[in-house]
Amino acid sequence: MAEQQDRVASQGASLAEARRLLDEGQIVESLRLLQGLAQQEPGNALVHQELAAAYVEGREYGAAVEAARRALALDPSLPRPHGVLGWVALNKGRYAEAEAALRAQLLALPAADVDARAAVHNQLAYLFFHRHRDEEAAAELRAALGLAPQRAMPRFNLAMMYLRSRQREEAEAELEQILALPDVPAHLTYSVYMNLGHLCARRGRYDEAREHFRRAAEVAPPGAGRFPMIPGLSPARFYRTFPFLARFGFGLGLVVLAIVIVVLWFLLTR
Repeated sequence: MAEQQDRVASQGASLAEARRLLDEGQIVESLRLLQGLAQQEPGNALVHQELAAAYVEGREYGAAVEAARRALALDPSLPRPHGVLGWVALNKGRYAEAEAALRAQLLALPAADVDARAAVHNQLAYLFFHRHRDEEAAAELRAALGLAPQRAMPRFNLAMMYLRSRQREEAEAELEQILALPDVPAHLTYSVYMNLGHLCARRGRYDEAREHFRRAAEVAPPGAGRFPMIPGLSPARFYRTFPFLARFGFGLGLVVLAIVIVVLWFLLTR
């Protein structure tokens, strides 16, 4: 009995170590440890579940699907393998299969695990958005925010939904709410400021647009919006200088600016 308890404790410690390695981005090391555990304990569903997640991170999607299905065969109550199957199917463009897997994950998740359930609703919204099923996508995003209103990504996705349907006031309100949330990643904050800048510019509020673009330039992650052919130029800096051009796309904005410069040169040199 003591020997069995020691073995179970050792397996638990090894699984925890594999999760830590994966969280730190040490995918090869995590996979090596999990593959060894799977050989030692082929009937351990939790090992196969973690192995499936590690294979996804390593972009070994066929192996991830195999491990996820093995985990579910051993323990059908596990929610995470459904998520792996859904993620792989979604990225392969198998939308009906992805939707079925994500729905199964929702059924398997405990009602108390609101963060995980909100994340699944957000994935379903992403699926529906790309299939132009906008009403269903919006419903999933509202379900995600109903469960976890502090999550920034579902709110950003809802703002993008509003933008696509030209509901600009609603989009602006959602984006402003994101800026009030704690711990928003820099890349998302950058996107929020850029979108707010464009929204303000389209409504003629150029001072506000310039301020949003200034803040976007301050928080821009390395390489965000850079153009190798024009060193030092980024959309945020470009629009901060010429906010009225944010009514147009970046490329068209450059064309409009060039035309303005040519016209001014012509008028001044006549």
